[in-house]
Amino acid sequence: MGTDRDREQSSKDYLSVVVALGKQLSTHAHPQEQIYAYSGALRTIWPWSERVYFLFPEEGEDHPKRVSLCERKSQGLTILGWQALTPDERELLEGVVAKGKAKKKKKAKVLDTAGIAEEPKKKGGRGQTVGKSTGTASLSLQAAIPLSGGSGPEGWVILAGAKAKKSAWGEEDLNAVSVCTDMLAASLDRARLFENVLLAKKEWERTADAIRDVVMIIDRDWVVRRGNRLLAELGDVPVEALQGKRCYALLASRKEICGSCPAAETLKTGQEATAEVIREERDAIFQVWSYPILDPAGNLESVAVYEKDISEYKWMQQKLVHAEKMGVLGQLAAAVAHELNNPLSGVISFSQILLKEMDPNLSYVEDLKNIEHAALRCKKIVEDLLAFARKPETGAHEPIGLEEVVDQALNLLRPKLETKDARVEKELPASLPRIPVHPDPLHQILVNLVSNALDAIEKGGVLKLKARQAKEKGRKFVLLSVQDSGPGISARDMKKIFEPFFTTKGPGEGTGLGLSICRKLMESFGGSIDVASSTAKGTTFSLKFPLTQQ
Repeated sequence: MGTDRDREQSSKDYLSVVVALGKQLSTHAHPQEQIYAYSGALRTIWPWSERVYFLFPEEGEDHPKRVSLCERKSQGLTILGWQALTPDERELLEGVVAKGKAKKKKKAKVLDTAGIAEEPKKKGGRGQTVGKSTGTASLSLQAAIPLSGGSGPEGWVILAGAKAKKSAWGEEDLNAVSVCTDMLAASLDRARLFENVLLAKKEWERTADAIRDVVMIIDRDWVVRRGNRLLAELGDVPVEALQGKRCYALLASRKEICGSCPAAETLKTGQEATAEVIREERDAIFQVWSYPILDPAGNLESVAVYEKDISEYKWMQQKLVHAEKMGVLGQLAAAVAHELNNPLSGVISFSQILLKEMDPNLSYVEDLKNIEHAALRCKKIVEDLLAFARKPETGAHEPIGLEEVVDQALNLLRPKLETKDARVEKELPASLPRIPVHPDPLHQILVNLVSNALDAIEKGGVLKLKARQAKEKGRKFVLLSVQDSGPGISARDMKKIFEPFFTTKGPGEGTGLGLSICRKLMESFGGSIDVASSTAKGTTFSLKFPLTQQ
């Protein structure tokens, strides 16, 4: 037992111990750091303790899964699993928990441990010493102090010391320990609350970052308070640098708000709003929703904004509209063909008969030729509509030489070539194999592509047709490219050139069906059509014709 002098000296230091512990607890955020600081104060108040155990049994469990241990002979705090304790340690701690449950209603500051310390050891019962299996001196339970916070789980601080050192608690000791324990309980409770808030914050951040749409909060000046990872990616800035930047600068690289942004309506009326926002710099359409965030007084404080890229949805919607148009067009083409084919055939036949029988020197022979040409042109338009509406012909046929079809297309477009004064460069090796495609649709494809190329080039331009044989993934192909020296196609138009009814030509100059028909016919062959374009090299359409069936 300590002397009265020791106890008197110790009591004088209690205030400074409590003050020092308070400073340490306020600076340490981690619970283990707080427990270690408390252990140091406890050793100063109660120098006879060799070991201090901290345990927090879970609800419905007889013992905790882990125990924190602070030993006088070692520095730091050790965290042990329950099974890592010696059998004597486990029995001692279980005895404290059992006694504590029995006396829980008394709310004692320090558990009366006399019954445990003096209880005779029974065979198979609980022991009173710890450390025998580790070779350390026998220890006895000195005190078990309840530890609980306002919202945290109840736990215990258990002091164990050498049996050889007799000691007794004094009133000042109890008061000092009680104050320190209350401070630790409050600090642990505060740490748990802080950890819960931090975990909840991180969970919300992870949730927002997992959403592959823009989520952000802006204030009345359009300054971003918070935003998710996608907003940072679109703005090309780190997530940490989002705050303080204006949303329209991040998303649209603008110096003023987007014209149709619904957040303006929300800031004005305090009501939620939604609108479609077109961002030309991204070539995208966004559906934007804005929701008011109110302060405790009910005043508008900020706006939550959610943006979803609906470009793909809009594109699919347009495709559906086009599909409906195609259905109507197919019915219309069939009706028009039925009604026009007969009279057109009569006009063509009679004009050709008259041209054969008429003296070629007559003045109106040229008029008859114009009638025949106009009738043939009308028939071609009807055939184009029918070709687009019906399934392409894929029946049996003899393989055809590519060069002869190319020559036929060039001969058909000879007047246009002469008007443009275009130079044609052909690289069609004689060794090219014949391709197993129907000649009529192949002729239609080449006429379309050559005609478009002639429309694109200036007078005196160049038209190149090159072919070669290739092999990909065990299959043989003939590759044909049609290249013009025109100004090229814009990146925006490149995405749409194969869509039905899309055309860059003026009114009356094109229907927008030519390239759509070409792609459909190439797919019917089992081939493909691709396009590449630049302002320096013009536009190149590449056709891939399979030589074998897959």
